[in-house]
Amino acid sequence: MDKFFTGIDTKGVVKFNPELLAINEYTVIWNRDKSNNKVTALKELTFIWCMCCREEDNQYKDYPKLERVSVLTEDIFNEGWKPDKLLQEAIMKYSERHPKSRAERSKEATEKALDNIEEYLSTVDVQATDDYGKLVNPPDKVQAVIGKMPDTLIRIRDIAEIIKEENETSKIKGGGDVSYFEEQ
Repeated sequence: MDKFFTGIDTKGVVKFNPELLAINEYTVIWNRDKSNNKVTALKELTFIWCMCCREEDNQYKDYPKLERVSVLTEDIFNEGWKPDKLLQEAIMKYSERHPKSRAERSKEATEKALDNIEEYLSTVDVQATDDYGKLVNPPDKVQAVIGKMPDTLIRIRDIAEIIKEENETSKIKGGGDVSYFEEQ
């Protein structure tokens, strides 16, 4: 039940996985769209998938969350659209149903720390002094932070490879998922 979409029909319309309607939040999103083609529901479900899915085929997965909301809103909806409470609940439900592995959590924490370091480096004043005239951010300490960044980037790449390997070991020939009752 991991797949949101099952393909494209003969008319070029994306097909939603009907098994997901077993989840109440998705059913409410589907049913509140009274149109025959369910365009709004499909857009909202696409938004949820793009916000949450960590699979390689999600082109939005690497955006920071706030930026991802902004980019997705621009790409999928009309200007001024914002996710309502139901969509936020559906996003939470997706996250509950797809918990992150330790490697994914580690990668996310490392990326967040790197974002904070980048913010620090873009705003640091190496000439600022305290009340006693001592440098607050000595250049050698700032350079040390900069010097450690390549190692951090390599570690993030290594963690991403571990995640990729984890995801590949849970797949079977033909792209399906290993069920709970199948041996790996």
